Amino acid sequence: MGFKKGRKPKSEFEQNSRSRKYSRRRKSSTRVHSYAIRFYSEALFVPNREWEIGLFRLQPVNPSVDTHDVLEKFRVRENYGKFAPFRNQICCELVTNEDDWAELRENGTSVKFSKLASQDRLSIIQGYADAIILLMRIRGMTHFTVPVELSGSTFQKLRFSKNRSVSSRFRLTQALIDPIFGPNPPKLLMDEDFDWISKHIQNLMQLSETGRFTFLHDVFDTLNYPNPAVQLVQVWAGIESIVKSKSPGTRRSIRARCAMLLRDTEKEQWKLYKKMGKLYDFRCNVVHGNKEFSIKEWMNDLSPEGSVKGKTMKLFDSFEILKELMVKVIQDGEMPSKKKLEKMQNEFERVHDLES
Repeated sequence: MGFKKGRKPKSEFEQNSRSRKYSRRRKSSTRVHSYAIRFYSEALFVPNREWEIGLFRLQPVNPSVDTHDVLEKFRVRENYGKFAPFRNQICCELVTNEDDWAELRENGTSVKFSKLASQDRLSIIQGYADAIILLMRIRGMTHFTVPVELSGSTFQKLRFSKNRSVSSRFRLTQALIDPIFGPNPPKLLMDEDFDWISKHIQNLMQLSETGRFTFLHDVFDTLNYPNPAVQLVQVWAGIESIVKSKSPGTRRSIRARCAMLLRDTEKEQWKLYKKMGKLYDFRCNVVHGNKEFSIKEWMNDLSPEGSVKGKTMKLFDSFEILKELMVKVIQDGEMPSKKKLEKMQNEFERVHDLES
């Protein structure tokens, strides 16, 4: 998919000038797909204007108006009951229209998007939507879930749709009645954040095609589960899925590889290595039952002013390392190989005179 004007796509969908020019005009509503961005109680740090991200746009939703009196709009009436618990918290949405998708160019050939089977079209759109959602989280906006998706309408225009015209899908890991926010200070994304997302989405799509990012997508999708100990386990599982580990010496292996990947100087590498030792020990104590990490402790560690302390700070610091690793991998456009990671670890141990 072409995300910049004048740049020829390689193996991607590009947006033609006509659909770009008339992107604000009325189009076939049955070809619209929308992903609910659901925030929590006070809806802090919600994007308050529209942003374009490739062939998608992120736009505000007024939950007190746009998502009420919509029972008859759902093609499957029972799905309204699954949607209703979230309707007052859907403050914005990620939207695309199939009419804006021109063609697939690959290996010197092109196929019109409209000629693909409907399930194939939806699968491609789903992949790009998942990538954008993951990049939003990596960029720092973790205080949301995506519990429901619509086809046939946006959430903004849902109440104006024809009766029985809208189909819906629900994400089991995101459709939580009472989630907690991700282990990250709240952040409102700005122009530079969406520029970064648009710049790197194709790299993420290519990485995802290898299958090595499926687990990392799942990790970020489950970071709102209302148990901080589960969040901690998932974060470290994500870290290890990138840097792997060497056994025996798993603790040293993970720390050395992270230090070499994320820091440039020997001093910075050693500092991160030492810090990660404390974080990894905390992770092991929680996993092996030597320490508790309850939702009550999580709440007590968060102040009304936004500061974080104690065990929750260790969770936040661990997540920051995972984010840094994700950013590096996506910007590099490749996952580090086992051979490269082993070489990095050996170099770290040699420089810092660590016994094998």
